Amino acid sequence: MKEFQGKRELKKILYSKIFVALLLLVVGLMSYRIWGIGQQGRVVTAERRAMLAQVTELLERKRALENDLTMLKTTRGVEEAIRQRFSVVKVGEGVVVVMASTTTAPSTTTTKFWWQEFKSWLK
Repeated sequence: MKEFQGKRELKKILYSKIFVALLLLVVGLMSYRIWGIGQQGRVVTAERRAMLAQVTELLERKRALENDLTMLKTTRGVEEAIRQRFSVVKVGEGVVVVMASTTTAPSTTTTKFWWQEFKSWLK
């Protein structure tokens, strides 16, 4: 009989309003913490994507700088860099200007003046 009475007391405690309220409070706090962890995960994911984009940009810049460095190891590369940066030319070099042709080809027909036309009528 004592056994059944112990179970009744346990049921009274478990189904009491205070115990249910404490249980709901614990579940609410745990839900709030889980929500915060999810938000932090989203922030970390966004930052990770931004960092990966920055890493790829830096790798491309590194490749470009390495190409420039190999170009500057040659004399032609050094000359090209100096010409681009300072707008200089070597002694004896000149400027070649290429212009599009706007003139038309001369016509094969000859134009007659008025007196030549008049002479041809008299003949």
